[in-house]
Amino acid sequence: MSGRSAVALLVLLAALAGLSVPAGAASTAPPPVGSVAALPFANSCGGARQDYFAAGFSQDLRAALARLNGLQVAGRASSLALQVRQVDYPTAARKLNVAALLEGGVCMFGHAVRVTMRLIDGASGLPTWSQSFAFDLKDSAATRTAIALAVASRLQVDPPAEGAATLKLGSTNDAQAYDEYLHGLVMYYKATRAAAFRDAAVRLDRAISRDPNFAAAHAQRARALIGLSALIPTPGTRAEVRERARRSAERAVALAPQLAEAHLALGVVRAAGFLDFAAAAPEYARALELAPGSAEAQAEAAWYYGLSARPESAVAAARRAVGLDPVGFRAHLTLTEAYYYGRRFSEALAAIEQARQIEPDAPQTAAYAAFSYLALGRYDAARQTCESRSVRLDEDDRHWCLAVAYHALGKPAQAQAQLAGLKALDGKAGAFFFAEVYAQWGDRTAALKALATALRLHNAGLRLLKVDWPLDPIRDEPQFQQLAQQLKFPPSPAVALAPQLRPPRR
Repeated sequence: MSGRSAVALLVLLAALAGLSVPAGAASTAPPPVGSVAALPFANSCGGARQDYFAAGFSQDLRAALARLNGLQVAGRASSLALQVRQVDYPTAARKLNVAALLEGGVCMFGHAVRVTMRLIDGASGLPTWSQSFAFDLKDSAATRTAIALAVASRLQVDPPAEGAATLKLGSTNDAQAYDEYLHGLVMYYKATRAAAFRDAAVRLDRAISRDPNFAAAHAQRARALIGLSALIPTPGTRAEVRERARRSAERAVALAPQLAEAHLALGVVRAAGFLDFAAAAPEYARALELAPGSAEAQAEAAWYYGLSARPESAVAAARRAVGLDPVGFRAHLTLTEAYYYGRRFSEALAAIEQARQIEPDAPQTAAYAAFSYLALGRYDAARQTCESRSVRLDEDDRHWCLAVAYHALGKPAQAQAQLAGLKALDGKAGAFFFAEVYAQWGDRTAALKALATALRLHNAGLRLLKVDWPLDPIRDEPQFQQLAQQLKFPPSPAVALAPQLRPPRR
């Protein structure tokens, strides 16, 4: 179900970030010291064939900057949004709440690269530093390091003594490997379908074949493979792809134990791929320790904390993600999810309104709004939302919503028809969500049977088992508790039951 079972996939699909600026998003507070937005670099050579290099190099630099303690780096989505709208520098800085903007142009002929950089003061809109770098492609890591250290210096942030080594973590000196890596990186962030994730993984495979010790490529390959596995319908093939992702992420950590991206990849693989939330915990913690200024790390940690029933940590990380990526849809959706899975449904509805200022018609926000209405006992509001064809919703979310709403409103025949529609769409892959419907209907036997099927098939929805409110009516069942023990969630406080105003009708 795209509203909820795709939560893990949304974490992996950073390309789902919005590209418009919400009204009133500009902060009135002074920007944090050491805050910077690395805008996507221009392709100075012209010609679409080189666009990938400009986009990939700017993303690679953005990730490197986030590793420097003291720097706060605006997220990719927000940086893209402001470039797309071509606002003036002071307005862009206010929208992003940053002290400076980093922009540049990249031109590549063969293995010869020229990068021109400018650091813009956010308040005045005037450049405070500019420099050109000419280098061979194999020396990209050294040049990226020089740029990042220069930016930190101009922003009066003292990098640690090992700053240069930190910035070179996980890199390669092989020109062809780096080129393939940038291809794969850009493909990954644009991917929404299985074929695109597969193509990204192929590029990253080529990078690794050129340099088997290229840790960043191993980490990114793991992310691409987990994205691919979420879209594969065949259980056996899905398991094989997940295993490849695990090996790649573990290899990345072994090669570069101080690389935040490696730990983040391993955390995602363990939690989203293998439902081993306990084993993922130290990886997320280490990623945040190594790159606290990364919007992506904060957003993914928020997702993890939310599904591990650590709502305070989830909301805190999600708020940090929004602070770093204030006009990115992905960050605001993360905050919505943190409130929703933390049983703070009214706050989730408020967060949805902020997300809608960026992406007014996103089906995810409509789904979370409808589900929040159901959790609050506002069944008619949920029904109206999900019946309306003017509201963009994925069809399985629409069926699920109406199956619960109609039953609660005393319309069992209509509810049964909606569940039948959901089953026709999702097949056995939707067993977890069938269990939620049955639980809300009061049919404990059918709910537990569907959950057992979900566990046998490794349904994606199982990652919601610990926190999703529709299962509350069966949480006290011994069979439910036995099933939950088979999933590897870390210990956490007891989950408060959803504040249903009245029980669903039979």
